[in-house]
Amino acid sequence: RACECRTLLATSTVNPRHPLPASHLALVGAAAGAAVSSTVPSWREAIAQALRAFLVVLHDTLWIAWLKIEFGARVQRVAGLPAAVIMKTWGFGPESVAAERAFYFGMTAPLLEERGVTCVRLCGNARGGSPRAFARAVLSRGGRAVPEWMLIPLWAPLATLGAQVLTSLRLRRHAARAADPALARVARRTAVECLGPETLRTALYYHIAKQAVARWRPRVFLALYEGQPWEIPARHGVRAASPGCVTVGYQHTVIMPHSFSLLRPHAGSWELSAPEVVLCLGEVTKAMMQPGHAPHRARLVPFGSFRRTLASSAPASPRPGRRTVLVLPEGIRSEAILLFDFATRAA
Repeated sequence: RACECRTLLATSTVNPRHPLPASHLALVGAAAGAAVSSTVPSWREAIAQALRAFLVVLHDTLWIAWLKIEFGARVQRVAGLPAAVIMKTWGFGPESVAAERAFYFGMTAPLLEERGVTCVRLCGNARGGSPRAFARAVLSRGGRAVPEWMLIPLWAPLATLGAQVLTSLRLRRHAARAADPALARVARRTAVECLGPETLRTALYYHIAKQAVARWRPRVFLALYEGQPWEIPARHGVRAASPGCVTVGYQHTVIMPHSFSLLRPHAGSWELSAPEVVLCLGEVTKAMMQPGHAPHRARLVPFGSFRRTLASSAPASPRPGRRTVLVLPEGIRSEAILLFDFATRAA
């Protein structure tokens, strides 16, 4: 509430979620460390973060310019007509774009089109790599799909970095003036984190969403709802372009204990911490999220998931008689250890 800066919302530190990112673990360590003598951010650390972000600004701006030159005409053809729904989704490298079923939304886009609901998909690359290869794969896929970097204005990365610096200075003042040592440590850590390249790229989702909504004039902006830092800047971009566009969040997976951004989104402030409609995985997650979303007057709808396909021959319920424990790790080492240790105890 005290620091009304949009780039603050893009900072990992203020988005509590699961799995716990490195910035949160560092914050917990700083808050627990009684030996921390100063609550004023280190200028050396802050300047190093800002320099890294500046290099990313140069890198990303050159790539954005290249993509606009090479693929601008093709995106203009996609942008020819308005769309009722904009769907923000993710791919995992160029090869993932060719899949018939999208990883997160499955067949939602073609099903909407069959019912006469026009849809544009904004595709981001969660795996990194060549923006050019990913953009070519998305635009070659067919349908109305656009690589999200094509919507970033050329001036936006540098302007965002300037906003990061101003936010860091404001947080530095909060850290120096805070009477509460815990609050001072949070402000100190966040003053450094908000200068980083990750915050820069996350804050650019404000411009991506704003440009998309201004261009296609949708009634609905549909995005994943996981409590990730990019989600709130995107909602601000939607609101800036069209206050009447409804923001919808797709809560597509289980809710873990540290997913506070989903369980208790901050109410009574300016940050648009929850979408207006939440598509829930099921009745259980809806019941978990309902108390925290009631102050926002968000509508929660049991929706299910396109990520789970059940063969007709599969059993409808577990069979304890098989005495088998199935473990499905996600590729995060700490989670895999936790799951396998629990499975061993269960067995």
